[in-house]
Amino acid sequence: MVTDTAVTVKDITFDNANTYVIAGSGSVALASDTNTSTISVLEGSHKFQTVVNLSNATDVDVAASSSLAFNNALNLGGNTLTKTGAGTMNINNILNTGGGSVVAAAGIVSGNGLIDGNLDNSGATVAPGNSPGTLSVGGDYTQAADASLDIEIGGTDASQFDQLNVTDTLAITGGNLDLLLTDGFVPTPGDTFDILDFNSAGGAFDEINGTPGMNMAWDASDLFTTGELSAISVLRGDMDGNLLVNLGDVSLLIQALVDRTSYEPSGFPLDADFNGDVNSNGSFDLGDLGAFSALFGIPASTSSLASASAEASMALAVDEAPFSTILNTSASLRTPVLSSEAEVALRDFVLADSDEVSLLPAMTGLSPRVSIMPQVLSWFTVNWNRGGL
Repeated sequence: MVTDTAVTVKDITFDNANTYVIAGSGSVALASDTNTSTISVLEGSHKFQTVVNLSNATDVDVAASSSLAFNNALNLGGNTLTKTGAGTMNINNILNTGGGSVVAAAGIVSGNGLIDGNLDNSGATVAPGNSPGTLSVGGDYTQAADASLDIEIGGTDASQFDQLNVTDTLAITGGNLDLLLTDGFVPTPGDTFDILDFNSAGGAFDEINGTPGMNMAWDASDLFTTGELSAISVLRGDMDGNLLVNLGDVSLLIQALVDRTSYEPSGFPLDADFNGDVNSNGSFDLGDLGAFSALFGIPASTSSLASASAEASMALAVDEAPFSTILNTSASLRTPVLSSEAEVALRDFVLADSDEVSLLPAMTGLSPRVSIMPQVLSWFTVNWNRGGL
């Protein structure tokens, strides 16, 4: 369809699997008697190649597996454009808000254009670019708990990964940051990606999903200062992020199993589902307790996890701290003699309930190189299975 004049309509509906393109040197204006216009896409992928002007608030409702692209100027005229429906709306040119705003309530908002105003992601997925690319926001970007930001990464050059550029404030009050590797790209530890630009930033994502590769994780500690994301090396079983798998990881491993949401190691970005998956089977569960126990059944030394799991070939450094004074023969096991902070944390989990003390085998008189892990994990498994935790 071609229009070389200014056309005003109340609503627009695309109801055809074939692609329709509205083009021409004219424009299309949305003006409704009810103060809210609707652009509906029931099926198919369609495009505006001509200028679109809003005279009132407008809902863009795009059905699942469908899309609508604005490839020319979109002028809100101070009104609010709300994206609804499970489909995709692409902004590939300049969206002038004129003091209005864009509300991403559902579905996907993507493109390589500029939203010259505020973008409120209240419940949608904002996916910058068109695999990959940059979406610019000339005002504030806000994201709520039910929303997500999708970033594709296909290389280390700035042209190979998505970017969200925000002129003013980036305010994240929850939701997800979903990271997807494309084109077969696998980062190496130390690779850095500047995925966010902003004048100021605050808040936090509820979840950061996706891993850069085997035995690696995303370090998002600089995300709200420099906008950068880095790939770092990690070890399965290393729950505190010190690149050692040792007794200090026990309490965090148990904590993550009991309550995944409470697992928050201080000062280091870790994913319980990755770091806790000691047996590398893709699932963090009780099976990893046995694998973790097996690690500590070998003499304290620098060893390789490959002997315990062919899928996880990483260097494993085992703590050589003496364990002989972890527990004494006191009548009250609530006051054991402890040799380190890690053992204090271990006590807090293992000895939390005096009624279960009988399930914990005696561990006195252990030599410095004898691990208590099999006994501790056996105790935990028994309590787990009988519903005591």
